[in-house]
Amino acid sequence: MVRLTRLRIDRFRNVKPGTELRFGPTFNVLLGKNATGKSTLLDLIAAVTNDNLLAYAKEDTGFDLTWWLEKDDTEVEVRAVRTPAKRPSLPERLGEENEFDDRLTMVLRTAGTETGRLEVTGTRGIWRVPDEPEMPLEVRAGLAAGRATLRALNSVIEQYGDDLGMTTGIDVARGLLNAGRHPDRFDEALGSLDAIIRSSFELRHDSGARAMMSDSWVPQEFLLAAYAPLSSDPFVASFDRLQWLKEIPAILGFTSAALRPRLLTRSQEGEKVTTRYQGFDCIFQRADGSQISHELLSFGQKRLFSFLWYLAVREELPVVADELLNGLHHEWIEVCFDRLRDRQSFLATQHPLLLDHIPVESREAVRTTFIRCSLESGPDGRERMAWRNFDEDEAERFFVAYQTGIQQVSEVLRTEGLW
Repeated sequence: MVRLTRLRIDRFRNVKPGTELRFGPTFNVLLGKNATGKSTLLDLIAAVTNDNLLAYAKEDTGFDLTWWLEKDDTEVEVRAVRTPAKRPSLPERLGEENEFDDRLTMVLRTAGTETGRLEVTGTRGIWRVPDEPEMPLEVRAGLAAGRATLRALNSVIEQYGDDLGMTTGIDVARGLLNAGRHPDRFDEALGSLDAIIRSSFELRHDSGARAMMSDSWVPQEFLLAAYAPLSSDPFVASFDRLQWLKEIPAILGFTSAALRPRLLTRSQEGEKVTTRYQGFDCIFQRADGSQISHELLSFGQKRLFSFLWYLAVREELPVVADELLNGLHHEWIEVCFDRLRDRQSFLATQHPLLLDHIPVESREAVRTTFIRCSLESGPDGRERMAWRNFDEDEAERFFVAYQTGIQQVSEVLRTEGLW
C-alpha cells in the first residue's frame, strides 16, 4: 500500500508557513480544539494522496506544498506551487478572475537513489533520467485540472512512447501515484453514505471489447460483476459476490444484502451498447425474511456501512476519517480498528475511546502518531493555524506516563496537557 510519510506547507490558506509534519505507518491522530483545522488538514492529506489539488484551484493565494509518498522501496517527492500571476499595469476589468503561475516538480527515488525527475512550469515540462538526454514535453492542463502529476507522466508516455525504454521509472511512479480514482475523507456524519448512494457508472460493449467508467465511490469488483447480466434488468448484485463488501450484512445484523443500481439510460449504435446507471438501492434482509432499504438503517448502521465501503474503494491509499466513532457501538468500534491495524490512517477525533485504541510502542512512535492542531497569532497579528508533531519533551512525558499502565491514552494526554 501507498503511505504518506511527510507533508510540508510553505503556503496554504492561513496555515503557519514552514509547517512540516512526519507521519507513522499506521495510526496518525489529530488532536485539538474545535476550529483549529483538523478537518482542513484531513482534506489536504486526502488531496495529496489522491494527487488531486482541484479543490484548491481557485483560491486567491494559491499554495506551495511538498509531500512524500512511498511504497516498498520506491519514494515519490512532489512539490506543487500555485502563485497568483503578476498582472500587467492595466485597469482591472470588472469580474476578472485571478490568473496563476503553476510549477510542479516530482522526484522519483528507488532504494534512496534518484531514478527520475519531472519538472513542469505551466504547460511545458521536462522528464529527466540520470545519464540520459532530457525529454521536453507538453502538458495539456496545469494544477487546476487535478491529477497533475499523473497527467504529466502520461504526457511523457504519449509523446515518447517506445523511446522511453525500460529504465525510466515511469511505470513505477505511475503505479505509486495510483491511476485509479479514490474518494476523499470519510466525513463525520452521513455525507459519505449520500455519495455512495448517488454514485454512477457506465458499461460499454463494442464488438467483444468492453470498457468501464465510474465515479470514485464504485468498487472495481462491482463493475466486473456488473457485466454478466448486462442484457437484463433489474440488475441485482448480492454482497456475497463482492469480496470487499460480503462481510457487511452479518456485521450489521442481517443475513444478506444486495445492491440494485438504478438504470439511467441504455443506447445501442451497431454493435456498441452503452448502459449508464445513476445511484444505488441497498436492500438488507433479516433472519425472518423481511427486508429494509439502506434508508431505514439506524445512524450507527449507516456510519459503519459507509466506512466499510470506504475502505473498499480506497483500498491502496491511506484512510482519512473524521470522527470515525460517531454513532458506533463499542463492538463496531473494534471492527473498525481491526481493519485499520495494518493500514496507514489519519484520524481526527474528540472521542476518548478512539485514543484509547491507539497502540503506543516507543517514544519516537509517539512523535509521529500524534499531531497537535492549535491557533496562534502570526507576525502580522492575524490568527493562523499551527500544526505540528509532538516535540521530544512532549513525547517523553507522554511515554513515561503511559508506561506506568495506570491511565489510558486519553487520560495521559489530558493529564500531561497534550490534548
